[in-house]
Amino acid sequence: VSDGDVLADLIRGEDIGEIARPGDVASVMAAIEKTLDLDRGRAIRSRLADVASRHTWEYVCEPLLRYCREPWKLSTSRGADPSDEYLARLERLYSETAQYARKLETVVADRDKELAARRKHLTRPDLNSLFGRTKRG
Repeated sequence: VSDGDVLADLIRGEDIGEIARPGDVASVMAAIEKTLDLDRGRAIRSRLADVASRHTWEYVCEPLLRYCREPWKLSTSRGADPSDEYLARLERLYSETAQYARKLETVVADRDKELAARRKHLTRPDLNSLFGRTKRG
């Protein structure tokens, strides 16, 4: 089977055949040779029956048939929709987060103003006077 599709994924996952790169003659030849190996061929055939039983119409359609025999509906008669509670919690969280963000922005702006005011009043110290040196003239 050519690589790159769902069938190749199935064959690789179940180890029921060989995969060849599309357009690669050497890859196709190698896949055929591996399949012709007696031991490899037996191993593949031993797994094929199991895989085939899981891909019959009866097996694949069973969930749909079960629903058709006993259909169910999502309705309010079964109770509250769990997604309603989830959405309410999500909206509350969003609101609280937005409120916190606004408060945080105010605090940061106030701190920035304080820092700017402090920087404005800071003067560079005269290092010579700090160390008792005099200027040479």
